[in-house]
Amino acid sequence: MKEDGAEVGAIQSLQSKNEKIEEAKKGEEIAVAIDGPLVGRNINEGDVLYTYITFDQYEQILKKGKKFLNKDDEELLKRIMHTDRPAKQ
Repeated sequence: MKEDGAEVGAIQSLQSKNEKIEEAKKGEEIAVAIDGPLVGRNINEGDVLYTYITFDQYEQILKKGKKFLNKDDEELLKRIMHTDRPAKQ
């Protein structure tokens, strides 16, 4: 989703230096294949995109995974959850 909560599409794959990867770390520049948006129309190079998580997923992260989060991760999680966005089914 975009910073304003608008849904963009579903991630198909991630690549770094022409190699498929499973995750990216903060500050890394990677290529993301997303099913749905058109570059230049729905998204633009340099846009910040977020992963949509449900409230239930958020609660599970806080219950079971908070010990694995650093301050930046916690802030990002809060930002995602406070984005004005429609509820997912």
